[in-house]
Amino acid sequence: NECARLKLHKADVTALTFNRDGTRLVAGTADAWVSLWDVTTRTLLKEAEFDSGAPILHLCFSRNDTRIGIGSSNGLARVWNAATLKNTCSLDPRRGGVNTMAFLPNGKLVVAVAQFGACIYELEAGEVLGFLDETDGLAAVSPDGKFLAAVRADPNIDTAIRVFDL
Repeated sequence: NECARLKLHKADVTALTFNRDGTRLVAGTADAWVSLWDVTTRTLLKEAEFDSGAPILHLCFSRNDTRIGIGSSNGLARVWNAATLKNTCSLDPRRGGVNTMAFLPNGKLVVAVAQFGACIYELEAGEVLGFLDETDGLAAVSPDGKFLAAVRADPNIDTAIRVFDL
């Protein structure tokens, strides 16, 4: 049964994710807006415009729910404070649209996976620790943060899932 209907300002929703305990929902739109909702009270807590101006493709909460990772179709990614929706770290993989992001369990690293590769960032310094060119935008980080599984679809070779040590 439908228990709530949360109204957004105007554009189509292109990304959604819940925090770990299911009390917060963040939504991204085709016109680059991010909305944070309290699901239990059905209240809009904050709304902010993503600075890329491009559609939001991916959203994720950090493991402690204090940060939100945001990936856009023009290849920019950001890490925002989950309470204020203010930018805390700008990521610029510039390798196509950012389809997947994942925070590692230690809270210090984030992976941004774009259409043509993945970048691993150290959040405090905002530094790129490494690039992986063997991805096509679909990836997952293991719960312990030790591995990154990524897909490389190439018409000239078989599609494969590659697993990398982090």
